[in-house]
Amino acid sequence: MNWAARIQEILRRYRRTFRVKAPVMDRILTMKAERVASYDIATGKPAPTQAWFNYSVVASFRSFQRERNAGVPNGDRSAAENFVVYPNNSNGPNGYGKLDSTTGPTPAEVRVVDADQGVIDLALVPGLNDIFDTALPGLMEVEGVGTGGDGYPIWAGPTNDITKRGRPICFDALSAIHKPVQLSSGHKVALILSVVPAAPNDKRQFHRIIVKPSDPALRRVLPAAAQRGLDRAGGPPKEIFIEREFARVAWQDERAQDIYKILGLIDGKPNLTGLLINAGGQSLIKTKNASIDEVALAAAAAYYAREADRFEGSMEGEFTPLARPVGSIAELTHALKNGEMVTRLLLSETSDEVDLSNYLNPSTRKILYKANAPGEGAR
Repeated sequence: MNWAARIQEILRRYRRTFRVKAPVMDRILTMKAERVASYDIATGKPAPTQAWFNYSVVASFRSFQRERNAGVPNGDRSAAENFVVYPNNSNGPNGYGKLDSTTGPTPAEVRVVDADQGVIDLALVPGLNDIFDTALPGLMEVEGVGTGGDGYPIWAGPTNDITKRGRPICFDALSAIHKPVQLSSGHKVALILSVVPAAPNDKRQFHRIIVKPSDPALRRVLPAAAQRGLDRAGGPPKEIFIEREFARVAWQDERAQDIYKILGLIDGKPNLTGLLINAGGQSLIKTKNASIDEVALAAAAAYYAREADRFEGSMEGEFTPLARPVGSIAELTHALKNGEMVTRLLLSETSDEVDLSNYLNPSTRKILYKANAPGEGAR
Protein backbone atom coordinates (compact mmCIF):
# COMPACT_ATOMS: atom_id res chain seq x y z
CA MET A 1 0.00 0.00 0.00
CA ASN A 2 1.41 3.34 -1.08
CA TRP A 3 0.74 5.50 1.98
CA ALA A 4 2.74 8.42 0.61
CA ALA A 5 0.49 8.62 -2.46
CA ARG A 6 -2.60 8.41 -0.29
CA ILE A 7 -1.45 11.23 1.95
CA GLN A 8 -0.61 13.38 -1.07
CA GLU A 9 -4.06 12.75 -2.51
CA ILE A 10 -5.68 13.75 0.79
CA LEU A 11 -3.67 16.97 0.84
CA ARG A 12 -4.65 17.72 -2.75
CA ARG A 13 -8.37 17.05 -2.14
CA TYR A 14 -8.61 18.76 1.24
CA ARG A 15 -11.25 21.52 1.04
CA ARG A 16 -11.06 21.29 -2.75
CA THR A 17 -13.21 18.29 -3.64
CA PHE A 18 -16.85 18.10 -2.59
CA ARG A 19 -19.79 15.83 -3.25
CA VAL A 20 -23.45 16.76 -3.44
CA LYS A 21 -25.58 14.74 -1.06
CA ALA A 22 -27.18 11.63 -2.54
CA PRO A 23 -30.81 12.67 -1.80
CA VAL A 24 -30.21 15.84 -3.82
CA MET A 25 -28.42 14.07 -6.70
CA ASP A 26 -31.31 11.62 -6.95
CA ARG A 27 -33.47 14.57 -7.99
CA ILE A 28 -31.03 15.93 -10.57
CA LEU A 29 -30.88 14.78 -14.19
CA THR A 30 -27.80 16.72 -15.28
CA MET A 31 -25.43 19.12 -13.54
CA LYS A 32 -22.95 21.51 -15.13
CA ALA A 33 -20.52 24.15 -13.89
CA GLU A 34 -22.46 26.94 -15.63
CA ARG A 35 -24.72 29.83 -14.67
CA VAL A 36 -27.98 30.15 -16.56
CA ALA A 37 -28.55 33.65 -15.21
CA SER A 38 -25.44 34.97 -17.00
CA TYR A 39 -25.64 34.21 -20.70
CA ASP A 40 -23.45 35.52 -23.51
CA ILE A 41 -25.59 35.76 -26.65
CA ALA A 42 -22.50 36.54 -28.76
CA THR A 43 -20.81 33.21 -28.02
CA GLY A 44 -23.92 31.21 -27.23
CA LYS A 45 -22.40 30.05 -23.94
CA PRO A 46 -23.45 30.54 -20.32
CA ALA A 47 -20.93 32.01 -17.91
CA PRO A 48 -18.79 29.54 -15.95
CA THR A 49 -19.59 28.76 -12.35
CA GLN A 50 -17.94 30.85 -9.67
CA ALA A 51 -17.16 29.94 -6.07
CA TRP A 52 -17.21 32.00 -2.90
CA PHE A 53 -14.99 30.89 -0.04
CA ASN A 54 -12.25 32.37 2.13
CA TYR A 55 -8.68 31.65 1.11
CA SER A 56 -5.13 32.57 1.96
CA VAL A 57 -1.96 32.96 -0.10
CA VAL A 58 1.67 32.31 0.77
CA ALA A 59 3.92 35.29 0.15
CA SER A 60 6.78 35.20 -2.32
CA PHE A 61 9.75 37.41 -3.08
CA ARG A 62 7.64 39.31 -5.59
CA SER A 63 4.89 39.99 -3.04
CA PHE A 64 7.47 41.18 -0.49
CA GLN A 65 8.93 43.46 -3.12
CA ARG A 66 5.48 44.79 -3.96
CA GLU A 67 4.86 45.62 -0.28
CA ARG A 68 8.28 47.22 -0.03
CA ASN A 69 7.55 49.41 -3.05
CA ALA A 70 4.22 50.33 -1.46
CA GLY A 71 6.02 51.55 1.66
CA VAL A 72 4.91 48.79 4.03
CA PRO A 73 7.36 48.62 7.00
CA ASN A 74 9.39 45.44 7.36
CA GLY A 75 7.78 44.54 10.66
CA ASP A 76 4.28 44.63 9.18
CA ARG A 77 4.99 42.27 6.31
CA SER A 78 3.51 38.81 6.66
CA ALA A 79 4.49 35.50 5.09
CA ALA A 80 0.82 34.91 4.31
CA GLU A 81 -2.26 36.98 3.52
CA ASN A 82 -5.90 36.20 4.18
CA PHE A 83 -8.73 37.04 1.81
CA VAL A 84 -12.29 37.07 3.16
CA VAL A 85 -14.72 36.27 0.34
CA TYR A 86 -17.47 34.13 1.83
CA PRO A 87 -20.52 36.30 2.60
CA ASN A 88 -20.58 37.04 6.29
CA ASN A 89 -23.01 38.42 8.84
CA SER A 90 -22.79 39.59 12.42
CA ASN A 91 -22.21 36.05 13.70
CA GLY A 92 -18.66 35.90 12.32
CA PRO A 93 -17.11 33.38 9.95
CA ASN A 94 -19.65 30.69 10.80
CA GLY A 95 -22.53 32.90 9.71
CA TYR A 96 -24.05 33.23 6.29
CA GLY A 97 -24.71 36.35 4.29
CA LYS A 98 -26.32 37.05 0.96
CA LEU A 99 -24.61 36.71 -2.41
CA ASP A 100 -25.13 39.83 -4.48
CA SER A 101 -23.41 41.88 -7.17
CA THR A 102 -20.98 43.33 -4.60
CA THR A 103 -19.71 39.90 -3.46
CA GLY A 104 -16.55 39.20 -5.43
CA PRO A 105 -15.81 35.53 -6.20
CA THR A 106 -12.76 33.52 -5.18
CA PRO A 107 -10.14 33.10 -7.95
CA ALA A 108 -10.89 29.42 -8.50
CA GLU A 109 -11.94 27.18 -11.36
CA VAL A 110 -14.98 25.02 -10.66
CA ARG A 111 -15.24 21.67 -12.42
CA VAL A 112 -17.85 18.93 -12.26
CA VAL A 113 -15.64 15.84 -12.11
CA ASP A 114 -18.45 13.28 -11.96
CA ALA A 115 -21.93 14.54 -12.84
CA ASP A 116 -23.58 11.23 -11.91
CA GLN A 117 -22.09 11.11 -8.42
CA GLY A 118 -22.16 14.89 -7.91
CA VAL A 119 -18.39 15.28 -7.39
CA ILE A 120 -17.12 18.87 -7.72
CA ASP A 121 -13.50 20.01 -7.75
CA LEU A 122 -12.16 23.50 -7.00
CA ALA A 123 -8.82 24.59 -8.42
CA LEU A 124 -7.44 27.71 -6.72
CA VAL A 125 -5.49 30.20 -8.81
CA PRO A 126 -2.85 32.02 -6.71
CA GLY A 127 -3.17 35.25 -8.66
CA LEU A 128 -2.13 37.17 -11.70
CA ASN A 129 1.52 37.86 -12.58
CA ASP A 130 2.70 35.12 -10.17
CA ILE A 131 2.70 37.51 -7.23
CA PHE A 132 2.01 34.64 -4.83
CA ASP A 133 3.39 31.13 -4.88
CA THR A 134 0.55 29.14 -3.31
CA ALA A 135 -3.13 29.59 -2.52
CA LEU A 136 -4.80 27.61 0.26
CA PRO A 137 -8.52 26.99 0.91
CA GLY A 138 -9.32 28.73 4.17
CA LEU A 139 -7.99 31.50 6.36
CA MET A 140 -4.55 31.05 7.92
CA GLU A 141 -4.07 31.59 11.63
CA VAL A 142 -1.57 30.99 14.44
CA GLU A 143 -2.76 28.43 16.96
CA GLY A 144 -4.00 29.92 20.20
CA VAL A 145 -3.85 33.56 19.07
CA GLY A 146 -7.56 33.89 18.47
CA THR A 147 -9.63 36.19 16.30
CA GLY A 148 -10.33 39.89 16.16
CA GLY A 149 -13.57 41.75 16.59
CA ASP A 150 -14.67 40.82 13.08
CA GLY A 151 -14.37 37.11 13.86
CA TYR A 152 -11.33 36.52 11.65
CA PRO A 153 -7.75 35.52 12.61
CA ILE A 154 -5.54 38.29 13.98
CA TRP A 155 -2.32 36.88 12.54
CA ALA A 156 -2.21 35.45 9.05
CA GLY A 157 0.70 33.07 9.54
CA PRO A 158 4.39 33.80 10.18
CA THR A 159 6.15 37.13 10.03
CA ASN A 160 9.54 38.18 8.70
CA ASP A 161 10.17 40.34 11.77
CA ILE A 162 12.30 38.31 14.22
CA THR A 163 11.69 40.86 16.98
CA LYS A 164 8.11 39.63 17.33
CA ARG A 165 9.06 36.82 19.70
CA GLY A 166 5.58 35.35 20.10
CA ARG A 167 4.94 34.93 16.39
CA PRO A 168 6.47 32.24 14.11
CA ILE A 169 9.06 33.39 11.60
CA CYS A 170 8.51 30.44 9.24
CA PHE A 171 6.04 27.63 8.58
CA ASP A 172 8.16 24.63 9.55
CA ALA A 173 9.83 25.69 12.82
CA LEU A 174 8.51 25.49 16.38
CA SER A 175 9.85 26.53 19.77
CA ALA A 176 8.58 27.07 23.28
CA ILE A 177 7.05 30.41 22.34
CA HIS A 178 6.25 29.81 18.66
CA LYS A 179 2.85 28.26 17.95
CA PRO A 180 2.12 26.29 14.77
CA VAL A 181 0.40 27.85 11.79
CA GLN A 182 -2.87 26.25 10.68
CA LEU A 183 -5.97 26.80 8.58
CA SER A 184 -8.89 28.11 10.58
CA SER A 185 -11.99 25.99 11.16
CA GLY A 186 -15.51 26.83 10.03
CA HIS A 187 -14.58 26.81 6.33
CA LYS A 188 -17.60 27.14 4.03
CA VAL A 189 -18.03 27.22 0.26
CA ALA A 190 -20.86 28.70 -1.81
CA LEU A 191 -21.36 27.58 -5.42
CA ILE A 192 -23.84 28.27 -8.19
CA LEU A 193 -24.38 25.25 -10.45
CA SER A 194 -26.88 24.66 -13.25
CA VAL A 195 -29.04 21.55 -12.99
CA VAL A 196 -31.98 19.98 -14.78
CA PRO A 197 -34.45 18.34 -12.40
CA ALA A 198 -35.07 14.61 -12.85
CA ALA A 199 -38.34 14.46 -10.93
CA PRO A 200 -41.20 14.25 -11.33
CA ASN A 201 -40.76 12.11 -14.44
CA ASP A 202 -43.87 13.36 -16.18
CA LYS A 203 -45.29 16.51 -17.76
CA ARG A 204 -44.89 18.43 -14.53
CA GLN A 205 -41.19 18.63 -15.32
CA PHE A 206 -42.00 21.12 -18.07
CA HIS A 207 -43.05 24.75 -17.74
CA ARG A 208 -46.49 25.30 -19.26
CA ILE A 209 -47.30 28.40 -21.33
CA ILE A 210 -50.87 28.68 -22.64
CA VAL A 211 -51.53 30.54 -25.90
CA LYS A 212 -55.24 30.93 -26.68
CA PRO A 213 -56.75 31.76 -30.10
CA SER A 214 -58.18 34.94 -28.59
CA ASP A 215 -54.78 36.27 -27.50
CA PRO A 216 -54.05 39.59 -29.26
CA ALA A 217 -50.36 38.69 -29.45
CA LEU A 218 -51.22 35.67 -31.60
CA ARG A 219 -53.08 37.77 -34.14
CA ARG A 220 -50.13 40.13 -34.23
CA VAL A 221 -47.82 37.46 -35.64
CA LEU A 222 -50.28 35.51 -37.80
CA PRO A 223 -50.95 36.41 -41.45
CA ALA A 224 -54.46 37.60 -42.31
CA ALA A 225 -55.37 34.33 -44.06
CA ALA A 226 -54.60 32.32 -40.92
CA GLN A 227 -56.60 34.63 -38.64
CA ARG A 228 -59.97 34.04 -40.25
CA GLY A 229 -60.55 30.72 -38.48
CA LEU A 230 -59.35 31.73 -35.02
CA ASP A 231 -62.87 32.59 -33.82
CA ARG A 232 -63.95 29.02 -34.59
CA ALA A 233 -60.89 27.30 -33.08
CA GLY A 234 -62.79 25.24 -30.51
CA GLY A 235 -61.01 21.92 -30.83
CA PRO A 236 -59.26 19.96 -28.09
CA PRO A 237 -56.15 21.47 -26.49
CA LYS A 238 -52.92 20.93 -28.42
CA GLU A 239 -49.66 20.26 -26.54
CA ILE A 240 -46.39 21.31 -28.15
CA PHE A 241 -43.14 20.32 -26.45
CA ILE A 242 -40.23 22.70 -27.11
CA GLU A 243 -36.73 21.50 -26.33
CA ARG A 244 -34.71 24.27 -27.95
CA GLU A 245 -35.09 26.49 -24.90
CA PHE A 246 -35.59 25.88 -21.19
CA ALA A 247 -37.25 27.89 -18.46
CA ARG A 248 -34.23 29.28 -16.64
CA VAL A 249 -34.44 29.76 -12.89
CA ALA A 250 -31.83 31.87 -11.12
CA TRP A 251 -31.01 31.06 -7.51
CA GLN A 252 -32.43 33.46 -4.93
CA ASP A 253 -31.83 32.95 -1.23
CA GLU A 254 -35.25 34.23 -0.25
CA ARG A 255 -36.93 31.87 -2.77
CA ALA A 256 -35.08 28.72 -1.75
CA GLN A 257 -38.29 26.88 -0.81
CA ASP A 258 -39.77 27.34 -4.29
CA ILE A 259 -36.55 26.16 -5.93
CA TYR A 260 -36.52 23.09 -3.67
CA LYS A 261 -40.06 22.36 -4.87
CA ILE A 262 -38.91 22.58 -8.50
CA LEU A 263 -36.27 19.95 -7.80
CA GLY A 264 -38.76 17.84 -5.86
CA LEU A 265 -36.78 18.06 -2.63
CA ILE A 266 -39.90 19.18 -0.77
CA ASP A 267 -43.57 18.68 -1.61
CA GLY A 268 -45.78 21.36 -3.03
CA LYS A 269 -46.31 23.38 -6.18
CA PRO A 270 -43.63 26.04 -6.70
CA ASN A 271 -44.47 29.68 -7.20
CA LEU A 272 -42.49 30.71 -10.28
CA THR A 273 -43.42 34.38 -10.13
CA GLY A 274 -40.21 36.40 -10.30
CA LEU A 275 -37.99 33.30 -10.63
CA LEU A 276 -37.86 32.82 -14.41
CA ILE A 277 -35.18 35.04 -15.88
CA ASN A 278 -36.19 34.44 -19.51
CA ALA A 279 -39.95 34.96 -19.13
CA GLY A 280 -41.86 37.93 -20.45
CA GLY A 281 -41.39 39.96 -23.59
CA GLN A 282 -38.11 39.80 -25.46
CA SER A 283 -37.62 43.53 -24.90
CA LEU A 284 -37.82 42.98 -21.13
CA ILE A 285 -35.27 40.21 -20.76
CA LYS A 286 -32.94 41.76 -23.38
CA THR A 287 -29.71 39.76 -23.37
CA LYS A 288 -30.88 36.88 -21.16
CA ASN A 289 -31.34 34.62 -24.20
CA ALA A 290 -34.65 34.06 -26.00
CA SER A 291 -37.92 34.74 -24.21
CA ILE A 292 -39.79 31.50 -23.54
CA ASP A 293 -43.07 33.40 -23.94
CA GLU A 294 -42.04 34.57 -27.41
CA VAL A 295 -40.82 31.07 -28.31
CA ALA A 296 -44.15 29.59 -27.21
CA LEU A 297 -46.03 32.27 -29.15
CA ALA A 298 -44.04 31.50 -32.30
CA ALA A 299 -44.69 27.76 -31.93
CA ALA A 300 -48.42 28.37 -31.42
CA ALA A 301 -48.58 30.72 -34.41
CA ALA A 302 -46.85 28.16 -36.61
CA TYR A 303 -49.36 25.51 -35.54
CA TYR A 304 -52.41 27.73 -36.08
CA ALA A 305 -51.15 28.82 -39.49
CA ARG A 306 -50.52 25.21 -40.47
CA GLU A 307 -53.98 24.08 -39.35
CA ALA A 308 -55.97 27.02 -40.72
CA ASP A 309 -58.65 25.93 -43.27
CA ARG A 310 -57.25 22.40 -43.41
CA PHE A 311 -59.74 19.75 -44.50
CA GLU A 312 -59.80 16.14 -43.33
CA GLY A 313 -61.53 13.03 -44.61
CA SER A 314 -62.01 11.69 -48.14
CA MET A 315 -63.75 12.74 -51.34
CA GLU A 316 -64.60 11.27 -54.69
CA GLY A 317 -65.05 13.03 -58.00
CA GLU A 318 -64.82 12.72 -61.72
CA PHE A 319 -61.77 11.18 -63.24
CA THR A 320 -58.83 13.59 -63.11
CA PRO A 321 -55.79 11.90 -64.65
CA LEU A 322 -53.46 14.87 -64.01
CA ALA A 323 -54.11 14.95 -60.24
CA ARG A 324 -51.04 14.45 -58.05
CA PRO A 325 -50.71 13.57 -54.29
CA VAL A 326 -49.32 16.90 -53.11
CA GLY A 327 -49.96 19.12 -50.11
CA SER A 328 -52.25 17.52 -47.53
CA ILE A 329 -53.33 14.70 -49.87
CA ALA A 330 -52.22 11.46 -48.25
CA GLU A 331 -53.55 9.08 -50.90
CA LEU A 332 -54.80 9.44 -54.49
CA THR A 333 -56.38 6.58 -56.43
CA HIS A 334 -58.19 6.14 -59.76
CA ALA A 335 -60.89 3.48 -59.78
CA LEU A 336 -63.72 2.11 -61.93
CA LYS A 337 -67.17 2.67 -60.44
CA ASN A 338 -70.42 1.74 -62.16
CA GLY A 339 -68.65 1.61 -65.49
CA GLU A 340 -67.04 5.05 -65.06
CA MET A 341 -63.59 6.14 -63.92
CA VAL A 342 -63.46 8.22 -60.75
CA THR A 343 -60.69 9.83 -58.71
CA ARG A 344 -60.59 9.37 -54.94
CA LEU A 345 -58.68 11.55 -52.50
CA LEU A 346 -57.79 10.77 -48.90
CA LEU A 347 -56.71 13.80 -46.94
CA SER A 348 -54.10 13.44 -44.22
CA GLU A 349 -55.25 13.54 -40.62
CA THR A 350 -52.09 15.40 -39.64
CA SER A 351 -50.18 18.25 -41.21
CA ASP A 352 -46.47 18.16 -41.81
CA GLU A 353 -44.42 20.82 -40.06
CA VAL A 354 -42.29 22.94 -42.36
CA ASP A 355 -38.93 23.97 -40.92
CA LEU A 356 -38.28 27.39 -42.40
CA SER A 357 -34.65 27.24 -41.26
CA ASN A 358 -34.04 24.79 -44.12
CA TYR A 359 -34.44 27.73 -46.49
CA LEU A 360 -31.74 29.78 -44.74
CA ASN A 361 -28.06 29.65 -45.54
CA PRO A 362 -25.78 27.88 -43.03
CA SER A 363 -24.23 31.07 -41.63
CA THR A 364 -27.65 32.58 -40.84
CA ARG A 365 -28.82 29.37 -39.17
CA LYS A 366 -25.68 29.36 -37.05
CA ILE A 367 -26.36 32.89 -35.82
CA LEU A 368 -30.00 32.14 -35.00
CA TYR A 369 -29.29 28.90 -33.19
CA LYS A 370 -26.46 30.45 -31.21
CA ALA A 371 -28.77 33.18 -29.95
CA ASN A 372 -31.27 30.54 -28.94
CA ALA A 373 -28.95 27.70 -27.94
CA PRO A 374 -30.21 24.95 -25.63
CA GLY A 375 -29.30 25.54 -21.99
CA GLU A 376 -29.05 23.38 -18.90
CA GLY A 377 -31.28 25.21 -16.49
CA ALA A 378 -34.37 24.09 -14.64
CA ARG A 379 -37.11 23.39 -17.15
